[in-house]
Amino acid sequence: MNISEIGLIFDMDGTLVNNLPYHLEAFRIFYKKHNIAHIDEKDFLNLCNGRTNEAVMRFIFGDNLTDSRTTELGEEKEAIYRDVYRPHLALADGLQPLLEQFHTVGIATGVASSAIRENIDFVLDGLNIRSYFSAIVDSSMVSRGKPDPECFIKCASALERNPHNCIVFEDAISGVTAGKRAGAKVIAITSVMPRTALSAADLVIDSFAELTVEKVLALLS
Repeated sequence: MNISEIGLIFDMDGTLVNNLPYHLEAFRIFYKKHNIAHIDEKDFLNLCNGRTNEAVMRFIFGDNLTDSRTTELGEEKEAIYRDVYRPHLALADGLQPLLEQFHTVGIATGVASSAIRENIDFVLDGLNIRSYFSAIVDSSMVSRGKPDPECFIKCASALERNPHNCIVFEDAISGVTAGKRAGAKVIAITSVMPRTALSAADLVIDSFAELTVEKVLALLS
């Protein structure tokens, strides 16, 4: 397959950055402010990870929330998250040289995340990696969160690639499912979940340092 036909699509939370502990801390602060019992990690992984803020807030506060209140609560929680994570912001281990290799050989890359655009901008600009990505899909651009494949299909389209010629990088079960439903190959990283939980992926890694351009592209051969 020609390089010009291939697309690489990265999830953000838990994939580009290992930020789960900071989301959990932000939820603890947010829950305390609203007098709600704190969320534990298992609840977060099962019910929140990979889903849009709208879905998460309606899960927490109920389906009777107005759209404006849902947005307001989501923005409040994410502002807390950015404040908590800002001093610790870092790219996932081994990813910088891999992104540089993809860029050097001319492979199109994009970001497809359930995060709001402010969080994506926070990561891409804070880590100075925006130039690696030629397409970005955020939560405002989809009507259905993961495990629905919409975000990955839209990102592939923005990259002008067939989803079947794309590889998705994910950390969550819902994201792996979404990538497979889109028709893409999926590489899952164990930053959040164990290998057994990610077994539906085409390749499971513990670190991006395990990958080379050749190993990634071999999934499409």
